[in-house]
Amino acid sequence: MRKVLLLAGFIGIFVNSFSQFSANVDVVTNTKFEGSPFIGVSGVLSKEIDNGFCAGGLLGLQFYTGSGLTSIRIPFMAEARYYVSGETEGFYPLANLGFVHQESKTNGIIQIKVSTTNFAFALGAGVRFGNTDISVKYENVQFSLGHAEVFDFKLGFWMGQSGGHKRRR
Repeated sequence: MRKVLLLAGFIGIFVNSFSQFSANVDVVTNTKFEGSPFIGVSGVLSKEIDNGFCAGGLLGLQFYTGSGLTSIRIPFMAEARYYVSGETEGFYPLANLGFVHQESKTNGIIQIKVSTTNFAFALGAGVRFGNTDISVKYENVQFSLGHAEVFDFKLGFWMGQSGGHKRRR
């Protein structure tokens, strides 16, 4: 129990050091838009470093069920974005770098379970107005025998010190 409280305290201090938090709804599909997409949620912690440049991290949990397969996908990535307006609103390009953990199992008489953690990077763009954030990014996940390419569509809602409000000068 003490370890859980210590971990919760550490996470609280870490989250408190960031000025903004975004809760997102995710739809992740392959680049050919074939099959069922992953549906899930994610969170972004972000801090404005300088005049529209923000850095932070992303953690998500996404689910897929279809074609005799069930999968869970957990992206864990560093994130950088630059608001073109110089404030924390408007259009922004973004980049992610990190890892994607995925666990899959087949449904049927014979069950096969697979668990992998792989390097991933993503490039995208979005727009933030008020506390609402809409973005799309191209994500490339590297496997030992190739790679997977997906599009990640996000709808997010920001909370925190900046909270989408323009800075006073």
